Amino acid sequence: IAPKLNKLRYNCLAIDQRSGRGVNGVTNETNKAAQSAGLSVGYSAAYPDLEAALSYLIEQYHPKQLIAWGSSYSASLVLILAAEHPDEVQAVLAFSPGEYFSFNDQHISDYAKQITQPVFITSARSEAKDWRGIADNISSTGSVFFVPEASGIHGSSALMEKTRNNAEYWTAVKDFLKSLEQS
Repeated sequence: IAPKLNKLRYNCLAIDQRSGRGVNGVTNETNKAAQSAGLSVGYSAAYPDLEAALSYLIEQYHPKQLIAWGSSYSASLVLILAAEHPDEVQAVLAFSPGEYFSFNDQHISDYAKQITQPVFITSARSEAKDWRGIADNISSTGSVFFVPEASGIHGSSALMEKTRNNAEYWTAVKDFLKSLEQS
């Protein structure tokens, strides 16, 4: 995914959060370190990892535009990040978000009400019901809630070449990113 985004002239920083295992043969070292230190590795416990990445990007690179991207539970976390950091995060892409956890005694849909930035949400076709309540609470201009024609797949894996209808997702993502350039 990152090489394709680079070709579209976007810089990317992928982070391992303390929650989650490996993917595509890559071990999540942050998860291993957190477990070794006796830290929680639950979904909501990973939020400080996102805030640390956000601070790092701002301090080191001073981006003109910062887009937060999340997959599965981290899609829910980037929605919280956008709500809590509206001046730092200019847009969000959330692949398969859901009410996987509560955060500070609030649901993800509660945070969605606070989002002022454009948001792109998608998932497998069968998962759309899982994020509809979140999307219904997002009123920011330029937001896109994309349900694929084909069955699709969970999370950002929808964009991988091995996913049958990845081109459908890529078209929607590219259109959303292009809309950000025009606003």
